Amino acid sequence: MSNIITLEQTHMDLLIKHKVYLNSKGNYSSSWLKVGKPYNTTGKALIEPYAGIFIGPRLGSVGSFSYTKSYFPPQDLKIGRYCAIAENVKIMGSSHPVDRLSMSGFCYSRAIPFGIFEKDISIDFPKKPPGLKINFAFATIGNDVWIGEGVLLKRGVTIGNGAVIAARSVVTKDVPPYSIVAGSPAVIKKYRFSDDLIENLLSSEWWKYKYTDFKGLDFLNPEIFVSQLEELKVKGLITSLEDSSIDLHHEFRKISTSSAQSSITGYQNPINLGILIDNKDS
Repeated sequence: MSNIITLEQTHMDLLIKHKVYLNSKGNYSSSWLKVGKPYNTTGKALIEPYAGIFIGPRLGSVGSFSYTKSYFPPQDLKIGRYCAIAENVKIMGSSHPVDRLSMSGFCYSRAIPFGIFEKDISIDFPKKPPGLKINFAFATIGNDVWIGEGVLLKRGVTIGNGAVIAARSVVTKDVPPYSIVAGSPAVIKKYRFSDDLIENLLSSEWWKYKYTDFKGLDFLNPEIFVSQLEELKVKGLITSLEDSSIDLHHEFRKISTSSAQSSITGYQNPINLGILIDNKDS
């Protein structure tokens, strides 16, 4: 089965059933995914219910109660729960080898224009791929992360839980939990809370729960909240929200395969019926 499929209403129905939202209005009639259009299912799209992916052209991996207004290729990045990603946030492009004669692709690539030029002059020029692991590194955005507009992220970075990245920042290394970073390159400006409170928040793993379970807790005061949450845990009065993510790209391919098989079956049956009728008449 090809990774390129044609979107059907059945695919959209799965998104609706799984509570994946394609715009801030929560409707699907004006979404960026369109029935009848081709769609590339390459890469995993592990998505939990109540996630918002407000821009395409493809789905990515997003946790519950998070939304992104920026597009990330699914093979590049995963977003945790309770995150807010503004517009025009991007992952840096591929790196080039800097220890060779040239950083140009002629020594490792047959892409345009190199492959065409070599073909035109009938020369098989030797290539040696740079083997830069960073070009295939997977970035991770933790839980409760806020990323401002126009941020540029280096491939493979990890953004810690509770971190804030100011607009237009260029992130070239991992961002610690609950830090606020800004600039180019981004540096730590401050931390949201004291060291003790950060440790308690990380230990609480509050993002593993539905926020509606926090009704009656003082979530405006994180220090008090942590104590209240711990008390609920000890008493067994709160249950974590299980990871119910599914790989929608995998499910999309299954739907398309099933649809194709049904079409073949539907096409064959009338032929067989016609043969039976002909035989009966004879």
